[in-house]
Amino acid sequence: MKKRSKILVLLLFALLMMGCSNSKKKDDSKFKQKQYNLIKGLNQSQQGKYSKAIDFLLMSYNIDSKDTMVLRELAYNYWQAGDVKNAERFYLEFLKINPNDSLVRFNLGTIYYNNEEYDKSLKLLETTNPEIVSNDIIALVGYNYFGLKNYEKSYEILKSISAKKTDDLYFSKVYGEILLQTKRLGELHPYITKLYESNTNNPEVVYIYGKHLAFNLGKYTEAVEVYKKYIIDNGANRVINLEAAKMCIELKNYILAKQFLDLIPEEEKYKKNYLEVALEVYKGLNDYTKINEINAILNRLN
Repeated sequence: MKKRSKILVLLLFALLMMGCSNSKKKDDSKFKQKQYNLIKGLNQSQQGKYSKAIDFLLMSYNIDSKDTMVLRELAYNYWQAGDVKNAERFYLEFLKINPNDSLVRFNLGTIYYNNEEYDKSLKLLETTNPEIVSNDIIALVGYNYFGLKNYEKSYEILKSISAKKTDDLYFSKVYGEILLQTKRLGELHPYITKLYESNTNNPEVVYIYGKHLAFNLGKYTEAVEVYKKYIIDNGANRVINLEAAKMCIELKNYILAKQFLDLIPEEEKYKKNYLEVALEVYKGLNDYTKINEINAILNRLN
């Protein structure tokens, strides 16, 4: 009996060791498969093939749903693919495991901000561990308050990092708009002039600068010259050409206004905003044939 007991014990021990060995091999195989799929997913993502990247990353996720790198990459690729709901899902799963990743918090906060879910974005960002708060997170908090039209709060936040964000064009545009909304014109003019001088070929900056000259300083002629220079250097821009035409109407220079309108592509000339400006121009030129044509088109659009 004793000899048989010893044999049974040895057999059980051998089976246990074999099970551990098989389990280890199985775990190693799963790990390798997860890593393989992750690498394939990263390669597809780098090529801009986000849907294919997601397919590989989901294979890794099915092997290990707690791998933070897989979760972060899934969220990012869903975001790039336009699937915001799944991007949010995987970013939230990531934050349950690692709540102190500033980039993930910033990305998810940006998704909420882009969706105009400003309160949701602020709740996430303002509960970030102070030790990991970046200037990008601070700026995003300021943008959210801007979205909520709390301009004073936004100004206070963005002002604190304005010296560190001089190369951030989006920051500059929002900050310039805040200075305008809070009527800090003394601070706005040097700020927006410097922004324009560094970005004379950027249509958004040129547009903002021209509006500033015309509507804040009353310098309509100067604003028109700024727009004219942009168009000569870069070609027609629907928004800038229309704004230049409006300013020419204010100056009662209807011939120049028409020249700006003539440069706008034909396909844009049947849109309501163009037609409304054109109507005022042709009224100034006393061109009743064009006035009747435009009124007829506007009536059909209405």
